[in-house]
Amino acid sequence: MARVKSLIFFGCLLLVSSISFCQQAPQKYVSELRIYEPAAVRNLGLAVYYDYDEALSASQKLKKPIMVAFSGVNCVNCRLMESKVWSKPEVTKRLKEDF
Repeated sequence: MARVKSLIFFGCLLLVSSISFCQQAPQKYVSELRIYEPAAVRNLGLAVYYDYDEALSASQKLKKPIMVAFSGVNCVNCRLMESKVWSKPEVTKRLKEDF
């Protein structure tokens, strides 16, 4: 349970791939932590893992790296990064295809 608390505190998102490319959808801690997921992640259709081991397993199966995004629930700069940078077509394409 300590791992879950640290993920909530740091707001760590482990982005592996777009949901459509994921062979295994995230399972661990999703129901507890999905409420903290940024709107941009949902709108862009990215797969977010809240457990490092689960993300690592998916990453190895897909043969793609993990992008670790640290965020905070009330982080204004984080929301700007997600809405202004991640939503750019060239960035979204890389997030979906390269991670």
